[in-house]
Amino acid sequence: MKGEGYTDLSMECPICSFSDIRSLQNKRRAFFHCPSCGFFWADPASRLSVEEQKNRYELHQNDGSNQGYGDYINRIIDKTLDWALKDTFPGSRVHRVVDWGSGPSDLASQLLRQRGLDVVSWDPLFAPDHPPQSERFDVALCIEVAEHFDSPVKDFLALAATLKPGGRLVVHTHFAPEREEDFLSWWYIEDTTHVSFYSPRALKLLSSLGSLVLEELEDRRFAVFRRPLPVLVVGGINMDIEGRPSHGFIPRDSNPGTVRFSPGGAGRNIAENLARLKIPVELVGALGDDGAGKDCLESCRGLSVGVGGCEIVKGALTSCYLSILDDQGDMTAAIAGMEIYDRFTPELVRGALEKARTEAFQRSFGADPSAPFSALVVDGNLLPQAIEAVVRQFPRLPVWFDPVSTQKALRVVQYQDGSLLRSFYAIKPNGIEAQRMAEALGRIGSPILESFGSEGSFLPPEGVPEQTTRQPMEQPTEQPPGCVGAGAEVSLARLFHRWGIPLVLISLGERGVLYSKQGRRTEAPSVFRPPAARVVSATGAGDAFVAAALRYTLLNPKEEEQSAKDLCAHGSAASVITLETVESVAPTLCAEALEGLVFHWGRANSYF
Repeated sequence: MKGEGYTDLSMECPICSFSDIRSLQNKRRAFFHCPSCGFFWADPASRLSVEEQKNRYELHQNDGSNQGYGDYINRIIDKTLDWALKDTFPGSRVHRVVDWGSGPSDLASQLLRQRGLDVVSWDPLFAPDHPPQSERFDVALCIEVAEHFDSPVKDFLALAATLKPGGRLVVHTHFAPEREEDFLSWWYIEDTTHVSFYSPRALKLLSSLGSLVLEELEDRRFAVFRRPLPVLVVGGINMDIEGRPSHGFIPRDSNPGTVRFSPGGAGRNIAENLARLKIPVELVGALGDDGAGKDCLESCRGLSVGVGGCEIVKGALTSCYLSILDDQGDMTAAIAGMEIYDRFTPELVRGALEKARTEAFQRSFGADPSAPFSALVVDGNLLPQAIEAVVRQFPRLPVWFDPVSTQKALRVVQYQDGSLLRSFYAIKPNGIEAQRMAEALGRIGSPILESFGSEGSFLPPEGVPEQTTRQPMEQPTEQPPGCVGAGAEVSLARLFHRWGIPLVLISLGERGVLYSKQGRRTEAPSVFRPPAARVVSATGAGDAFVAAALRYTLLNPKEEEQSAKDLCAHGSAASVITLETVESVAPTLCAEALEGLVFHWGRANSYF
């Protein structure tokens, strides 16, 4: 029934922005259908006015006098509270709940209060005076409300924002049939206040846009989401000074151009990127008692980055990173004044970690009080002894390591014969850093890079245990579509796997990024390359990649559901967004922009 009953087919899908939508209708109503994500929605021209909707809702007998309806809501509440406590720390309890779309009688709120819970009811028509904008809850409950959302993405993001880290959102709405014929005869569309109808694919997209984990889809009417616990980022915080010539850079001369000051540092940048992508984050680092340090702290607070673990080092200057770009935005030279991190000793680090741990636990739900985090990021600005203190403090967290520079990568590799490498879940060096790290391991030299391949070349030194649970990785003889092997870098990735690092991501500049995974789900090394981007400034692009790639793994925690291409696409999309701005962290970066770009690349088949 394509094209019948509705003349304007120029609009896009409200959820995935797909433009080739279908129009359909039955005897009473007209609808749109997105064949890409499976979402159905009612013709906006046929929707009831706000007053008409309110009058219709008031006709529902959904108050305490209807025993059957009360029992029905209680069963939903029982399931919600069971889901809320699933996989939480023993002894966790639900305290605060928001009843989103509570309706004229707020029956669910009343029943929740009878169980001793602190409940906030909100409804745009019947309880509009106190929308929970800044409050955070253990559980958000949305019973038979999502089908009424006029703007599903906007409404869902507002709902997702009410959750504490670790909190659960339970949405009860009937899922749309897959076939249009079944949809048009479906009883659920007869209610004219129902305007949005979700497929499992649409709910998954909404979870990504809201930076939530989609945990459960049950009985084609329950969707359970979880907000990840905070990411702990421990690393560099500094003031960035960036110079860019107006024309070509002339060495040993004064070049007219622009000079910019902004808070930066690999750790701080990764933390800000995570916060802009709506992932909770706690930042630990060292700052001087000076104006630059105060500016860095205030910028983090304004972005909702937790800074309880930021340590003020008396008598020290906040670190500074000076970069000189060419007129195309690529780095020509840089100097990092990071002496303060030589004073960020393991003792100071442990004290800062305790402050961050306390702050994260207090603002989260259901977390282990000893480690209330979902992942750990460390960068090479830290002394190796400080990195060791961090990973020992939280031995069960997956650790992502960003080397920052060749010199800092080398000191980590050389520390105690490379023992720190076995603590890392993922590393993201660039090609030069990866090669220098390999050379420092004493098994690879640049003159023989092209001849790598013998298994004996990759054995770690005696005393470093093999992780025999991992399957051996072989370079595939046939690459998947859109993927290209990279001979030298593949050998480097294999070496790092032999040292116990499951996930290796090597950035290769314009060539893209090499992905190699070894573990329960081994994936062949492949290079993925995004479409060409307009480069305004290269500063911070790698930090954006780490944040977005990590976010992808948090939102898709089951390894069997993760995709190498999707992980690299998310990281690359964040990098591209960053490359197109002068800032080290793009102010335009958000979950919607990120997911939209990844979705666009996928539709255009332009990510190779």
